[in-house]
Amino acid sequence: ASNARHGQVTADALRDVCDAAIVAVPADAAGAESLFRYLQEHAGDVLHRCIFMLTKIDLLRRERDRTLVLENLSARLVAQFGLVNPRVLAAAPQFV
Repeated sequence: ASNARHGQVTADALRDVCDAAIVAVPADAAGAESLFRYLQEHAGDVLHRCIFMLTKIDLLRRERDRTLVLENLSARLVAQFGLVNPRVLAAAPQFV
């Protein structure tokens, strides 16, 4: 969220209200520093309860590219947040 208040409301809900959450990560920005900075600052302690949904996966035409983006996102979640086997799924109208 680019709005600080929205970001704080989301962080509070993740921590105090939600049992689980889906974090939507667009395939064309899967490595966005702003996303990982937000997660680090506001949700690092609850990410084990999250599923990461890689959206817009259909923008990546080749299967190899889709696989690489999924693997890279998963590896970064492990490396940066210490998650064990993070749940990273792909989503696009063709795949739903």
